[in-house]
Parts: sequence; C-alpha cells; structure tokens
Amino acid sequence: MGLPREFNRVLHEHLKYYAAWEPISNHFVLGNWGVIENGVFVSHGNIRDLDPALSDIIRESGVSREAFEDFRSSVTVNVRTAGEGTADLQVLDGDVAASLEFKFTERNAVLFKGSVETVKILNVDEVLGRLVSLPGWKRHFRVVVGLRRGKNCTIVAAREAGATVAFGGRAEVLRKIQAGAMVAAGDFTVHGEGATSLCIVGKEGVVGLDLRRAKVSTFSFRSDNLPLPLVAPLNEPPIGPRRLPPVTALNESPVAPCQNGSSPISRCLASFLKASALCIAVVVGTPLFVVLLLLISVVLGICSPFLLIAKLLKPCAPDCCLPFLDRLNLVTEGIIE
Repeated sequence: MGLPREFNRVLHEHLKYYAAWEPISNHFVLGNWGVIENGVFVSHGNIRDLDPALSDIIRESGVSREAFEDFRSSVTVNVRTAGEGTADLQVLDGDVAASLEFKFTERNAVLFKGSVETVKILNVDEVLGRLVSLPGWKRHFRVVVGLRRGKNCTIVAAREAGATVAFGGRAEVLRKIQAGAMVAAGDFTVHGEGATSLCIVGKEGVVGLDLRRAKVSTFSFRSDNLPLPLVAPLNEPPIGPRRLPPVTALNESPVAPCQNGSSPISRCLASFLKASALCIAVVVGTPLFVVLLLLISVVLGICSPFLLIAKLLKPCAPDCCLPFLDRLNLVTEGIIE
C-alpha cells in the first residue's frame, strides 16, 4: 500500500474525512469534483464550471470552531536532553536544549498534529440533485462538500519502518510543537533518518475533504421526466391528467401473459431447450455418422471411407470435376457394382 493511500486511510479512520493530498500545499476549494485514484481524491475541475448557475445556488457556511487533532499511527515519542538522556518534556525548564524524537515503527506510519477548522456547503442535497441532470455525469464522481483547514500543523509520514524525525530546540519551543501552537521556523531544527516522505511543521492549509457522490437514480431531474403542465398552451386543447397503470396486487404476477397463454419466461426457456437439443444432436451425431461410414466401407471392402464418399458424390458432381477426381484416384470404376 502506497503512502498516499495509507495516509488517506489513517485520516479517514481517525478523523472521519478524506485526506487532501498533498496536505497544505494543495489548491482544493468547495465544489471541486473528481475521482479516487491510487487511494486519494484527484480533482478534475469545479462544478461551477460545469453549471454556472451553481455559483448562485451554492450556500457556504462560515468557518466552524477549531478543534485540535492529535493522533499517530505506529509512532513512538521520546524526549532527549544532552546530559540526562530521556526526559519528560513537560517538566523541563523552558531554556533547556532538548530533542523531540518521533520514531516510526511500521512502514507508511503517520503523525498528525494541529488545529482544524471546517467550512462546508449547506445545501448539499440541492446541489447534488442538480448535478445528476448534467449530461455525462457518472455515479463514481465525487464532490468536495466540506474542507478541513489545518493551522500550525505538524504532519510527518514515513515510507519505511525505522525512520526517525527529531525536532531540536529549547524545551519551550518543543512543547509548542507538541501542542500544535505557532512556532517560528528559526526556533527549531529538523533532523530525519530513514525514508520520510512527508514532513510539514507549523504550516496552514487544507488537510482534509468531505466528499459526497451525486448518484444517478432511475428518476433524475431531466426535462423529459418533468410532470405535464397544468395549463395548456394557447391554441392547443387542454391536457388531461395522466392515467396511471393499474396497481398490481401482491399475489398477482407482474408479467402479462402472451396471446398464446405463455409468459416471456416460458418462451425463453423453450428456446433455450431447443438450442441445447440442437447442440447435443450435432455433438453426438457427427461421431456416429463417421462410424457409420467406416462400417459401410468395411462391409463393401473399400479401404477408405473417402472413396465411398467420392463414389456417392460422383453422380451429382459437375462434369468439370470428374477429370480431377479420376486423376487423384478417388473414384475407380468397378468398386461398387
């Protein structure tokens, strides 16, 4: 499983939303539509470009209250000081030089820390209901109906097990990193060992997506499915109400019988049986016909059944073929009296 796919799986499992890959540096906005490729969402455009009227229809919410997210998968945390080895970061003096070390014990492990705020589309059902009427819209297309923006995020992901990322600096700065608070880039150092594919510290941007699919149902809001007008146009007779077909009782068959009293199912079954019988006759009859020719040739003393076939076909063969048959010795006079 690749790192993007695993990162998306971890976020969806812990935070209940899809990953915006790559985190922070992407350009996702509400209304993006696309598909899932290689485990992550790939945008193919915005629904406002497919239907310009959606720009006036979509109603966006304000920014929600921030929530601090802190989770890690297969990651151990150690705090080390220069003289005492491992230590408790919370009790260290703020000016003590220390190292905050994250070790990834499995491949594709993920560390995520940061404050997350949400903005979303309020009238999702109305927007999705309009999308299904667009020509070419597919069931597997997904729409971004919510964005999760991270602030002061620390996101680290490792491709291989055993990778290590260590943040060095004063204990006060390391506590801010661990708590997801704003930290100036020059206040700490980052040192990594092993295959780390993603290392983001103190950045702001989109980290997660809420995705919905606009499923094409058997009834869609197309013009040919709209009800008849209540008022008839000018110079045309009024249109009466539609007559609905009679409701079928629960104990009645919904399939109407044919004129000969048989249903379509029985006719299909009869056709299948006829075709099966014909196939069996061909498969069984061909070997029997060959065996019969062999027996006749043995009884008549003909060394090959092909001579018998040629003799039988000679009376009905055209004159131009007779010299050819004679030259090949396929027909000899006097074989059959």
